[in-house]
Amino acid sequence: MARRGQEREDARALVRGWDTDAAADSTSAADGSPASYPAQDTPPRLARGPRRLLLLGLAAALVAALLIGLPRLLTDSAGPEEAAREVLQALVDSDLEVLREYVEEAEDASPAALREDVLAAADGQVTAFTVDEVRVDGDRAEVDATLTTAGATAEVTLPLTAMADGPFSRLDWQVGRVPLPEVLVPLPTGVTEVELNGVTLPVKDLVRQDDGFGQSIVMQLLPGRYSLTIPSTREHLEPIELELDAPPVLAPWRKPFSSQVHALDAAGEEQVIADAEQLVTECAAERPVDDPGCPFARPAREGTDPSPSAGVGADGATLPATGRGTWEILETPEVMVYPVDTYLWTLDVTGTARFTPAPGADGEEIVVPFVAEGSTVLHADGSLETLLHPIGSLSYAYCLDTENGAVLEVIVLDRLSPEEEFSSDACA
Repeated sequence: MARRGQEREDARALVRGWDTDAAADSTSAADGSPASYPAQDTPPRLARGPRRLLLLGLAAALVAALLIGLPRLLTDSAGPEEAAREVLQALVDSDLEVLREYVEEAEDASPAALREDVLAAADGQVTAFTVDEVRVDGDRAEVDATLTTAGATAEVTLPLTAMADGPFSRLDWQVGRVPLPEVLVPLPTGVTEVELNGVTLPVKDLVRQDDGFGQSIVMQLLPGRYSLTIPSTREHLEPIELELDAPPVLAPWRKPFSSQVHALDAAGEEQVIADAEQLVTECAAERPVDDPGCPFARPAREGTDPSPSAGVGADGATLPATGRGTWEILETPEVMVYPVDTYLWTLDVTGTARFTPAPGADGEEIVVPFVAEGSTVLHADGSLETLLHPIGSLSYAYCLDTENGAVLEVIVLDRLSPEEEFSSDACA
């Protein structure tokens, strides 16, 4: 026991804190004399309490960082692929409710044709797809896929963006809006309705281009084949039938069609040809001098160049100087009918005629080809009116309904030069 007490007496005090001088002064040897120690060069240490608080704070910060960043660190290609598959499957199913969320709104194309009743009658739609590759770059991704139709395959790329509801939620991948195939179809003047796969659509819902001389419809379509009908609105007209083929693409694509004009039906064309033949025959027999459209009315005078409008063919044959005599058409004229615009067609009439000078007149009998031009108008009552007019001259005007733009009447201004203005009073 005495030794233990002696060991306790020989021990020295443990200094804590930073005041080394004070600690040295309070320390003494066993015999009571002051003891001296070398100065401490190491920096002072924190007390146990503050150090524990610091460690706890660092641990809490690490946990928070993991909670926030872990959902993003765990992100892989499964999220983008799943989102892309939802859209591609909606394309296969023609699910418009889903697809409308991802279809890009086009400024100059109408989505009015994206209807279930239109799609139900379409052919050649997308029947299957495969996901080929997924590329993830931070909060953006791209999914490459192959679309399959009845007769073709095509590669498409869907863009995706990652969204998060909060700092502790997983990333939600959203497919960006994609464009659809588009078709542009110029319409005849005054058309107010078209039929797409048998479904009537108002033109006013489809028009996106109108240059003042004609209107065009521009439609967004899902991949597939569609039938567009521009119906006939009057007797003697053939409806216009077009096949619209929208390819399996989800990228900017537009097919423009040429201008569309109704053709005459067989009965109407037969009537126009018969009327043109009769007009030329009457012109040859009567030679009305006040009809500039008659190719026989104004024979060329001596010393002038012959022209078809003067009743002389392009081969340069001349007529007697006096122009007195009779014309006889030697064969049935050939009449060609060409559509120009709504309810309006032009005619080319060609044939061969013989001119016989009158008794006592100078000149001799000649045979020359002749050329005449004309036009035919289909009126609102269904009647066809054919006129001859000077070659190279055709002026016409439309009277339109102010409410829907439908054509009420066509006025052929065959006696007006192109420089002359047309007054709207003629439509009254």
